[in-house]
Amino acid sequence: MRNLVVILMVFFTFTLIGCGRNELGINLEKMETAVVDKAMLDHGVKKGKYTRSDIGIVSICKVVRKTPTKVPQHYIVHWQTSDGQEWDMETMIMEVYNVRNGETEYIPDGHSDYYIKTNECIYY
Repeated sequence: MRNLVVILMVFFTFTLIGCGRNELGINLEKMETAVVDKAMLDHGVKKGKYTRSDIGIVSICKVVRKTPTKVPQHYIVHWQTSDGQEWDMETMIMEVYNVRNGETEYIPDGHSDYYIKTNECIYY
């Protein structure tokens, strides 16, 4: 009986640890913050006087680079405002985030034409 209890405790511990992950293996909190930070720089979002809470993520999809250049993993994110008036289906976000003075710093890595969207996605 004691062995059964130990086995069940180990099983539930690993189950709980696995629940905190997502299918892309990314830090969703950092990713969501980076997406909202980038969306807030969009001209239409600024002009429409939207707030951070008006930005909603629709999907985050892993991409693969078409060239052999070694770069951090990138993702294509589809976001939109709460009223659906402003949106972007090709926001590029890197897995590596640089944060300075509370602001996310983006390192450009070329145009999204360098990437192919995969079917590995998280949908909200």
